[in-house]
Amino acid sequence: NNRKVWTTHDGDVTLVGDEAMTGFSGHSWKVEVLADDDDFSMSVGVTSSARCCDDDHSYKLSGWENGGCEYSSGTRTDRAGITWKRGDILEMLLDCDCKTLTMANSRTGKSATMGSIKGPVYPCVGFREKGRGVIISF
Repeated sequence: NNRKVWTTHDGDVTLVGDEAMTGFSGHSWKVEVLADDDDFSMSVGVTSSARCCDDDHSYKLSGWENGGCEYSSGTRTDRAGITWKRGDILEMLLDCDCKTLTMANSRTGKSATMGSIKGPVYPCVGFREKGRGVIISF
């Protein structure tokens, strides 16, 4: 198990993994939410871009934002979704064969799946403010 602490710094508000996920079968990872409070904005998922723009919260994300929004290739749709708070562990599963991404909150047991994920993609976490972080376990 490879465990990393990702923290926003130097003006970055988006954290992107350094290895692309592609090929067949599944890739899985866990995101542990670190926050000083429960009032924060964070998105989690995958992106087709290994590099993203500072302060651009959409950055081609396919995934979810805390509070219920869903993003598909950076396009936002308001849907009732999964929420999380400090200390939650979000379990992520990318199925390259089926082109799906699934996220489950281990505390609440709620999950969501989206399709049309085309690789290669990179795991990513985005924040609306600096100084936030997560623990990623691959």
